[in-house]
Amino acid sequence: MVLISTNPIVKSLCSVSNIPGIAIDNNCAFVIMDDKYRIIKSDPQNKVFLFNNIRGVTEKKEPVSEKYKPLTEIF
Repeated sequence: MVLISTNPIVKSLCSVSNIPGIAIDNNCAFVIMDDKYRIIKSDPQNKVFLFNNIRGVTEKKEPVSEKYKPLTEIF
């Protein structure tokens, strides 16, 4: 997994590298515990996006829950 700041390079990195990416605004955290992850935001306006290259198309989704989820969802 690659940790990337929020900027236009995210899409190009994910499309050529074929690995998942995470774009995180300031004051957010991506927490991993065992085989699960969760997102913590100090301000609800902040954004976190998960990127993945699926068959040559970069997919972007924003996790909405702050509960732990399986890491397999993003790998």
